[in-house]
Amino acid sequence: DLFTSLSVLTDYLSDGIASPLHQGLVDKPEPFCRSVDFTADLFSEIGFSIRMNGVPTIRLSQCRDRVMQIMSELYQKGKIDSER
Repeated sequence: DLFTSLSVLTDYLSDGIASPLHQGLVDKPEPFCRSVDFTADLFSEIGFSIRMNGVPTIRLSQCRDRVMQIMSELYQKGKIDSER
């Protein structure tokens, strides 16, 4: 079903050190944040949450743009690493 598919996608994007969001936000010489978690929730509608922990105050206004940049780069590559 749709929710299961979205849950698998959110796990791919944020679960573990090989995930695109971890590599783009955490695994850097100067990390944007200490950790990131992207989840799908099923209530009356499906919702998404992206949580970044340990973001310096000065960078809070950049969170959305940084995530959108990583997602755009992943989309432009045109593939998802299904081996991971």
